[in-house]
Amino acid sequence: MKLYYAKLRGGNFGDDLNPWLWNRLLPGALNNDDSEVFVGIGTILNSMLDDSRVKIVFGAGTGYGPPPKINHLFRTYCVRGPLTARKLGLDPKLAIADAAYLLRLIELPAVEKKYKVSFVPHHASLPDVDWRGLCELAGVHLISPTASVDEFLSELMASDLVIAEAMHGAIVADAFRIPWIPVRYGYRSFDFKWHDWCNSVGLEYQPTDLPNLLQTPIRGAETVARLARLGLGMTGLGKQSWRNTPVFQSGKHTLEKAKLSLIDLSRGDRAMLSPEPLFQTTMERLEAKLETLRNDLKTGTVATAGKLRERS
Repeated sequence: MKLYYAKLRGGNFGDDLNPWLWNRLLPGALNNDDSEVFVGIGTILNSMLDDSRVKIVFGAGTGYGPPPKINHLFRTYCVRGPLTARKLGLDPKLAIADAAYLLRLIELPAVEKKYKVSFVPHHASLPDVDWRGLCELAGVHLISPTASVDEFLSELMASDLVIAEAMHGAIVADAFRIPWIPVRYGYRSFDFKWHDWCNSVGLEYQPTDLPNLLQTPIRGAETVARLARLGLGMTGLGKQSWRNTPVFQSGKHTLEKAKLSLIDLSRGDRAMLSPEPLFQTTMERLEAKLETLRNDLKTGTVATAGKLRERS
């Protein structure tokens, strides 16, 4: 079966984690035969999967674009959370958690703590803001979402506290029991996937909004598009998040406000972790599903045509 995931130019940790993780957890199972696809980490359960291939789903979420039409070609072991299960019409028992929690099963090099606070921006906000410069002003360590998986994991595990705009920065922090704080920036934030995941691990998503900082000049069509989004958001005709669309380059006041916001968050007063008993239960359920998948791959059961069912 072929691994199905988002491949972004420049890289993105949450997506790039797929080949890194699954080749370790399912050695020899992945190849270039796309008559069967393995759908793991990411918000990738959408209508692009409405085709004749067998889809093996493990921990993915929905939300971007129309959801797929679930039929006999889907073998669903688990999904990211209850909102995904409800949207796809799946058994609620299949809503366990994001598959990135399985990183706990990988033996990683020991890392000493050296960063009091680290910030993980979302890859889509990188063109707008000089996050490295801002983090230096605030005394915060920057972890780039475009770093290699090994570098990202090493940097994150060396942190005492993680401020995360990127959801998989928060998920992996939670997996390794590192306190984390969710933040939003700009108009691209997508709350559905955060609520989906947080609900799966007994948390309420309550992000802190960062100032609408814009440090990169934008021109022409991009300026017009952002002004249109901002206008629609302000009049209630568009998404509420569009009200946070940065259009013009920010002045020193906004930069100072953003710096102070990071400094305030660095105190850790709003830090979160999923409850330990639920975390342990979540890991046990994910491991059990992984073992079922491994056994099904050995016996060929996973490729057997038939009606959709929960894999127990």
